Amino acid sequence: MFESCTLCGANLFSQIVARRLPPKLSSDEFINIVGPLGEHSYFEFVPGDLSLEPHAFSRYAIPILSKNDELYGHVNNRAYINFKNDEDLFNFRNRFDGYVFVDGRGNDYHAVVEFATYQKVPLCKSRVKKDPKVGTIFDDPGKATKKDVQQCFN
Repeated sequence: MFESCTLCGANLFSQIVARRLPPKLSSDEFINIVGPLGEHSYFEFVPGDLSLEPHAFSRYAIPILSKNDELYGHVNNRAYINFKNDEDLFNFRNRFDGYVFVDGRGNDYHAVVEFATYQKVPLCKSRVKKDPKVGTIFDDPGKATKKDVQQCFN
């Protein structure tokens, strides 16, 4: 269906993003609602940033105050999923593009599923090399200590 990479044979468009998810939805709740995701190599659930409330998703949004008098309503979560095959990707898109999520207060959130702008998958933290010079500043014989500097000026 889509072009494949000539070097590794992977699909060029395999990562999608589900946007406009309810702000109070957690990662576990999202996975329970969505059900089995299919075969995927990467999943990240990004909670909404409440500091962006006045400028979030809807230009015409009216801020809603919750029971705790905190802003609530238009700072949405997103989920990034990198599928391994096209069938799972299209099944997910067909099921959840335009899907209406309802939160505990009865507010409707229409999800939007689209291809992620940036298709690369972040490296695993276990594959990132640790810098060998971390924590060795005091082991450096050429480093002058505070006492050495004070002795020079006295």
